Amino acid sequence: MQSAIYYPDSRTAHPFTNRFVGPRKIFCDQINLEIHKNLDNPDFQIEDLCKTMYMSRTHLYRKIKHYLSSSFTEILTTMRIDLAKELLHNSSLNISEIAYQVGFRDPSYFVRVFRKQTGKTPRFYRTGRE
Repeated sequence: MQSAIYYPDSRTAHPFTNRFVGPRKIFCDQINLEIHKNLDNPDFQIEDLCKTMYMSRTHLYRKIKHYLSSSFTEILTTMRIDLAKELLHNSSLNISEIAYQVGFRDPSYFVRVFRKQTGKTPRFYRTGRE
C-alpha cells in the first residue's frame, strides 16, 4: 500500500500534494500537520482534530474522505505505521517502546496492525528478513 500522507518536514512530498492547490492543499497540509503532531497520543481522535480545525465531526470526516480517499482512522494508522518503520530502521528502541512512541497502547495490537499494513512483523521488517 503506497502511503498518501504528506509530512511537512520531509524533503519529498507524497503524490497527493501535487493534486491540490490553494485552499484544498492548505486543508490537507493542516490535517497532516495536526495528525503528525499527535502521533504519539493514543487518545487522539477525530473529535480532537475537529476542535483544531473548527469543524463539525461529520463535515470534517466527509472532507477528509473526499480529498484523501481515506478515513481519518486509516490516515492516522498509516502515519503511525510509517513513523514506526522509520524508527525500526533508525533507532535501537525495542518493539514495545516503538509501539508506545507511535501511539499504540498495546504492543500486541501494534504488531497485528503493522503486519496487516506491511506484510511483515516489526521484527522481520527491522532485520530485513522475509
